[in-house]
Amino acid sequence: MRNRIYRESYIKINLIFGVIILLIFIYSGIFSTEKQNHPIPSFYLEISGERPLSSGLSGSFSEIIRGNFNNAKNYNIYGMRIFIFFAAQLFFRIVFSFIYHYKILFHRLVILSDCTISSLFFITCFWPFILNILNHI
Repeated sequence: MRNRIYRESYIKINLIFGVIILLIFIYSGIFSTEKQNHPIPSFYLEISGERPLSSGLSGSFSEIIRGNFNNAKNYNIYGMRIFIFFAAQLFFRIVFSFIYHYKILFHRLVILSDCTISSLFFITCFWPFILNILNHI
């Protein structure tokens, strides 16, 4: 019974993350930079007047979804690496859930591998943002 709860929790968490990532991609596909109709403004920019490092990520994602990779860089130079992180995470959620569900590897090994790979990939992709935060401390 306890193992079943753990198994279901891991699969549910992966499903939730997968759905959130899909919603991010759908959002990026619906709202375009051409129409400038992104409904979520940068509150940090509005409050402080400073352009944050993450400014333009929505526009960058919209351009990437449309295959306009050069335009994506104009919106945010880190947009591609952040987009790749989310795309890889969607892939990881599917692959690790499959491996976990079909017991291809021990459950603990799957979870440990998932956490390790995802953490290292996060640090790699978000490194400029991490450095920016550390520089402001």
